[in-house]
Amino acid sequence: PPAVLPEFGTAMSPIVDGPLVIAHVGGVIKGALTAFDAATGKTRWQWTGDGPAYASPVIATIGGTRHVITQTQKSIVSVDAASGALLWQAPFTTPYEQNSITPVVSRDLVIYSGLDHGVTAVRIARKGTQWVASPAWKNDQVSMYMSTPVIAGTTLYGLSHRRSGQFFAVDVATGKTLWTTTGREGENA
Repeated sequence: PPAVLPEFGTAMSPIVDGPLVIAHVGGVIKGALTAFDAATGKTRWQWTGDGPAYASPVIATIGGTRHVITQTQKSIVSVDAASGALLWQAPFTTPYEQNSITPVVSRDLVIYSGLDHGVTAVRIARKGTQWVASPAWKNDQVSMYMSTPVIAGTTLYGLSHRRSGQFFAVDVATGKTLWTTTGREGENA
């Protein structure tokens, strides 16, 4: 069958994890977050629950388990880095179906954003045999469209699409806006 491509091309970067290269391949509605053997290219595991978005996967150890976390077309998901088994999933869609922001992780917090959706943090924990993503905070003062934020110390820094592009700083623990620039620094990338 013909390959299925993402609607607007691809912007995701693969991630190397020891002997594996992990990438979300495929396209609209049909895709697979896939771990390939770096030496042979053979598939080691796949999660086929949703098509790829435009964010890159990240790896984080939370609660002693290594999670591969990414945005898909319709969700934020985490799969087990060893097996590809789904650990947790939270619904998330944006206008124009452009989930483009790579999630960032601080300890047990996963922070993500998307066009007109503010910035959200969920706390990841194991409850019995299940992993749960519980709301930690949400900041609607800033929101990102195509640029991924970074964490330095206890602060999240990024470029919001609000006010035609404004840089911002947010406290990672509370989600409180620490400062923003006046705007017009660049709308998205």
